[in-house]
Amino acid sequence: MRQLLLRALFCAIGVFIHFGGPFAAETIRVVYSSVNPHALLVSMAEKRGLYAKYGLASTIVYVSGGSIAIQAMVSGDVDLAQLTAAPGVAANLRGADIVYVAMTDDRMGYQLETRREIKSANELKGKRFAISRFASSADFGARALLRRLGVDPKDVTILQIGNEADRLAALRSGSVDGSVFNAPFGAVAKKFDSISSPTLAPSAFPTSIPGFAAARSCCRKTKARF
Repeated sequence: MRQLLLRALFCAIGVFIHFGGPFAAETIRVVYSSVNPHALLVSMAEKRGLYAKYGLASTIVYVSGGSIAIQAMVSGDVDLAQLTAAPGVAANLRGADIVYVAMTDDRMGYQLETRREIKSANELKGKRFAISRFASSADFGARALLRRLGVDPKDVTILQIGNEADRLAALRSGSVDGSVFNAPFGAVAKKFDSISSPTLAPSAFPTSIPGFAAARSCCRKTKARF
């Protein structure tokens, strides 16, 4: 998996470089929006000198939630973002022009975790679910998994809490009744007052997650550099 992710990053960088000829060292600003093993990709590339190999100086920035990463790309504050398909698609439906240049997985990795006292899908109605931000991959994942259980997302309260560490803390404290987690947070959650919904199979949901995206306008502006 690690080698697959690194090859995807090579591909993403290559797309930028393809548009230009010889170049001096320039800064590429890369943003990531989750704290999980997938998010290690951008920092691993920096530590291995992959950016420098292609004549790029890297600036790595963390933001909480894919929708915020989208805003940073649209505004031109960053050049490239590691995020799932959901935020980019949602942004494009609202008029943005986000283009994905590489994807690594084709299955959702989220697990839906709930408070231990919730024993059935029917008991999910009226409960509070934590996500990172609206229009983020966590938002998409939570709604998809709820529908999988036969629960209309309109029948629950969806709250913007933050990254997976923040959501786990909210679940432990009882501030929310459930949330979605990638590894390793799903396993950690089981050690506390939450359980994994046994009827869910995260791999049953085909989707592009995660990948690398950029604003098409940024690609045009940086054509000479990359």
